[in-house]
Amino acid sequence: MRFTLPLLALLLLVPSLALAQARMPDEYLVAPAPKPPKKKPVEEQATPPPAPQPTQQPVQPTPQPAQQAAPAAPAPSFLAGGTVTGLKFYAAGPNGQEKSKREYKEVFNSSNTKYIYYDLGLAFPQPIAQYKTFDILAVCTKSNGREIYRFTQNSKVEVGWKTSTHSMGWGRDPGGTWEYGTYTVKLYSEGKEIASGSFRVY
Repeated sequence: MRFTLPLLALLLLVPSLALAQARMPDEYLVAPAPKPPKKKPVEEQATPPPAPQPTQQPVQPTPQPAQQAAPAAPAPSFLAGGTVTGLKFYAAGPNGQEKSKREYKEVFNSSNTKYIYYDLGLAFPQPIAQYKTFDILAVCTKSNGREIYRFTQNSKVEVGWKTSTHSMGWGRDPGGTWEYGTYTVKLYSEGKEIASGSFRVY
């Protein structure tokens, strides 16, 4: 057949054209749009908890020492119109001791002490205008409560006196008979305590 060769050539040409049409020149190739870069996830920063605020402790006021009132002076005692000025003690023999020679003490040595006397002082606001007499009851006890003596002294104040001293003692002759310890003497008049004092024997 005459048409066989040209037909064959035509058939071979058609696929080439089709392939040529299917391929486009390189400059027309469109590169695919670049994909946006993946965003890295931002690491979440742990929010630190707020720092605890120190609790304000209530400030306690500084305690002030209580102002202690000074002890009130004991009320003065009165006897025969005079004020009791004091009660003191001294040692002497059975006949006592002149006032100018009395040595007042609060501690006595048992080995050489015979009698221990109390000495009660009175002061008067005005010179005594009238002679007066009164009794003084003396009671002496040891620290354990044992009563050592109890006697009554008959006393007086005379006209013109502005002060007076009333003394009485107890003991034994010879000395050395006083027991060691603390003794308390209390004086009373008309049922009221007017003075008290203590001494020690060693």
